Amino acid sequence: MFQEFATLDLLSNGRAEIVAGRGSFIEAFPLFGLELEDYDSLFAEKLDLLLNIRENTHVHWSGKHRAPLTGQGVYPRPLQNPLPIWLGVGGTPGSFIRAGMLGLPLMVAIIGGEPHRFRPLIDRYRQAGLRAGHSPDQLKVGIHSLGYVADSSATAEDEFFPGYAQSFTEIGRERGWPPTTRAHFDAQLGPTGALLVGDPETVAEKILHMNESLGGISRITFQMSVAALPHAKLMHAIELLGTDVAPMVRNSLASSQPQRVLPTVDRCRSKLCAFTNLNNPRANIMTNQTNPYEPLTSENAALVLVDHQVGLMTGVRDYSTGELKHNVVALAKAAKSLMLPIIVTTTARDSMWGPTFPELVKALPGIEIIDRSSVNAFDDARVARSIEGTGRKKLIFAGISLEVCAAFPAITAVGKGLNAYVAVDASGTFSETKRQAGILRMLQAGVILSDYATLMVEILKDNARPEAGAVYEAMDMPWAQTRGPDRPSVREIIAWSWE
Repeated sequence: MFQEFATLDLLSNGRAEIVAGRGSFIEAFPLFGLELEDYDSLFAEKLDLLLNIRENTHVHWSGKHRAPLTGQGVYPRPLQNPLPIWLGVGGTPGSFIRAGMLGLPLMVAIIGGEPHRFRPLIDRYRQAGLRAGHSPDQLKVGIHSLGYVADSSATAEDEFFPGYAQSFTEIGRERGWPPTTRAHFDAQLGPTGALLVGDPETVAEKILHMNESLGGISRITFQMSVAALPHAKLMHAIELLGTDVAPMVRNSLASSQPQRVLPTVDRCRSKLCAFTNLNNPRANIMTNQTNPYEPLTSENAALVLVDHQVGLMTGVRDYSTGELKHNVVALAKAAKSLMLPIIVTTTARDSMWGPTFPELVKALPGIEIIDRSSVNAFDDARVARSIEGTGRKKLIFAGISLEVCAAFPAITAVGKGLNAYVAVDASGTFSETKRQAGILRMLQAGVILSDYATLMVEILKDNARPEAGAVYEAMDMPWAQTRGPDRPSVREIIAWSWE
């Protein structure tokens, strides 16, 4: 692959770039004799080899999944040195952190949901990069979007929808998604939706909104091929991107931040996409969001624990039983310390999956556990009434399994106009495929994903709160119990831990 891109770089006079990502389709694994359990280690190893080849003409490298290289030369070499390599990510927090630690520019695929909900993950990328010693200028963020531009928004929408619906319905048939409807499509066309479809003014406005809500982006990749449009329409759309959309974005950014480097537009006809280079994230920190993020607090949040049952625990494969139990119990104890309303529910505990695991029951003495038959917890009237009875607009879900028991009620909550969060490390599932598919589906629906400890610390907000010691102790941080006149305070230790 590196040789092919190096050749392309030479032929294009230094215009080739690589976006390296894991992808969400797994059909190739059996074709190449690979094990799905090696999903992450395969990518980490291949990325390491790719970066090694980029840095060295003669490569010395060894790994687990292929034969070693012992000084072999890799030719041709690209014109650019180094050849740009972006790390393509979906919604897995670890992927954002990996990109930051490596100091690679980040390309985030946002093909559904609301782009501004990716801000916490992008912030993690930037924080990880800075902690690893990389400069802010090095930590560029790009967004991969689906879109199409025509002379009018009505024309763009009507031309793009049929092919878009067909493509996503076919993919959904393989992944268990419902057919794509016009209503679903129209929802993505709104000001905060992910689709960049419309006339030049509409598309430029959405790009600028995305740039602002994500804290500054450097690149938009604009993919039109998903709708299988005729060549002439695609060429006209590319023309509109270059002659109308890009100048509007440039002028807007230049008028608000005249010191910034103005964007450029490249065209990539073979892939039917256009790349718009916006600006550098360091010079464009978000100031006025159209939809400012409202933090979690003890007054606006509630916790919903779904199906942490003995029978389901035995099938979990993405976490060890001990680690998952620890995370769920820690989440429950911390939420209790923060005085959050907590709702616990099970599915068919007497006939199928057994009781809630005893450590969680012990952590929440006296709590009513609602047993139901519905797959989606929100479909049960008692669970729905309990959630609505809290009066909270921000709901934190965790469940077994991640892609069903946590995802279904979280997606339902979003549909009801609530903010839904899922603590992914307090939710287990039965295969890597299910985990990745569940994460992608939730992100497309607008669910906010995080780890349990970050959610609880966000609610804590201030380490001077009297609950701080109990919260950190619940999360099994031994230094949270440090006491005594000659020892540093909990507040001091906590402050050190985040520096």
